[in-house]
Amino acid sequence: RTPPSGNRLPQHVCSHCGVRIYSEPAGAPATVSLRCGTLDDTRWIRPVAAIWMKSAQPWVCLPDDVMRFDETPDFGPLIAAFKERTQAP
Repeated sequence: RTPPSGNRLPQHVCSHCGVRIYSEPAGAPATVSLRCGTLDDTRWIRPVAAIWMKSAQPWVCLPDDVMRFDETPDFGPLIAAFKERTQAP
């Protein structure tokens, strides 16, 4: 699919049910956007950021340390925060 930015966003879906599992943003070959709801066990997941918050439901509650963006952000700071929190290389 093509998002509002115009950048291509290849989607990978389950061959059985068709649900979107992850996407690979163009221009970021080492990055995937995983749909956490597709995982059997999400207890280990800790959000780093929330994107497109201007369309979030009013009941959405996030931990205080989660970065918030109303629209698509510059992903540099988001990736740096993720690496810091997860000790990723």
